[in-house]
Amino acid sequence: MRVHKPYVIAESEDGSHKFVWLGLDEADAEKGVLTNQYLVVDNGKGLLIDPGGYFVFERVYKAVTEFVEPENVVAVFYSHQDPDVVGSLNLVAEFFPGATVYVSALWSRFLPHLGVLEGLKIVEVPDRGLEIYLGHSKLYKSR
Repeated sequence: MRVHKPYVIAESEDGSHKFVWLGLDEADAEKGVLTNQYLVVDNGKGLLIDPGGYFVFERVYKAVTEFVEPENVVAVFYSHQDPDVVGSLNLVAEFFPGATVYVSALWSRFLPHLGVLEGLKIVEVPDRGLEIYLGHSKLYKSR
């Protein structure tokens, strides 16, 4: 089984903006569903997209820290509530305690079932979308 290293998919000329695929370990298939995680970096601040399940978090964390310091992960965005995407929420709360967590307003009601709410700054994303600020940039999440 192969391990695919993280790589920068897109980067600004000056290197201040990056879109990073956080890699993949094919052995993770034995732990569940293979998933993709991404990191958006703006001037040293990071937004982690779909951090994955519990068993892949160690790999994801190591990959993230190749690009930003843990305290500079200022936002985590969950595109949906499947366990292969949100299963590591307790670890996100522990390892990125300053991050704002963005979730769909529709599924935020399921968060209490994950047993982790304390210490999380949660922002519900309405159906119409939401502006998210990262570093010196404004991102827009549409439906």
